[in-house]
Amino acid sequence: MGIKKRPDSSSPLGKDSITQGGVLVEKHTAVVDLKKNGTYVVKDGKLTPIPGPPGGYGKQVINWQGGKPCNGLLEESIKF
Repeated sequence: MGIKKRPDSSSPLGKDSITQGGVLVEKHTAVVDLKKNGTYVVKDGKLTPIPGPPGGYGKQVINWQGGKPCNGLLEESIKF
């Protein structure tokens, strides 16, 4: 198994070419700050941060279609 690194400086995703059993596989790597709370969606190789509720309370619902995230719903709650 050979690994050839091909960094992509145009985005936060780095790409590596990996050969497994004669098949070329693209491997993408993203860097995420684990000290910052958040929700992310990965679709078609792109990492998208999902905004949280503006008031800090609520929920995020991600809908899937055909094995991929297709849309989402952001609901805000009011805490008394």
